[in-house]
Amino acid sequence: MSSVRELLEQAGPVEHRVPLPAAEIRRRGDRRRRRGYAVGAAVAVAGVALAAFVGVQVLDSVGPRPDGNVATTPTPTPSLSGQPVRALEGTRWIPDLVVFNAATSQAYPGESGSAARALLTFEPGGVLVLDVMLPGRPVTTLRGTWQAAAADPQLGPALRASVRLSIIAPEGSPDGIVSLVTRLSLIRTAEGYTSSGPPASLTGLTLWLYDTSHTSVIGAIDLVQPGAVLPSPYPARP
Repeated sequence: MSSVRELLEQAGPVEHRVPLPAAEIRRRGDRRRRRGYAVGAAVAVAGVALAAFVGVQVLDSVGPRPDGNVATTPTPTPSLSGQPVRALEGTRWIPDLVVFNAATSQAYPGESGSAARALLTFEPGGVLVLDVMLPGRPVTTLRGTWQAAAADPQLGPALRASVRLSIIAPEGSPDGIVSLVTRLSLIRTAEGYTSSGPPASLTGLTLWLYDTSHTSVIGAIDLVQPGAVLPSPYPARP
């Protein structure tokens, strides 16, 4: 088994690294989850070079935004083939910030400490809400749009969905937020996966998120238990 130090070294800048096969990403992710989603159990993935950040549109300043104050009006995205994955509506997910290359470690719900945290909510009406909690900073809330379709739209390990997420990184955002938002915008496919030993607040269902070529894992998100009350600093959503 690789040491945490070796895993953290692999989680550094990835622009010169050969992409790991999807099977290896899944194996490492499952091992991380069996270990109780331990902070610092890093997973190396192929990602986006810094040049990709140029395409991120910049609109307004960083900082928490009241729920009723939406930065932009969600705009429709091109229709996807298949049936809408309506089961996503109202669900909350914990993004794996290490897989997203947004942090070298993170804290999951129920864990103490000041490590980075994030919450992704698929609200009804195609509204996407991303809450990011970085050490020493107030909660940053970003809003965008989401669309997902699949031949079998049930939310579970058999899910194979086409996904389009649209979200904007505000001007002056920390590198972690820029990386997270950039990768979310590059996602084209989501695949369900179940793992053992999740924290009590999570269901054990993971969505692995891929780019257009389906050769690189862009990120991973873990489903929050319906009705679970997440402790501070997580905001109450949806």
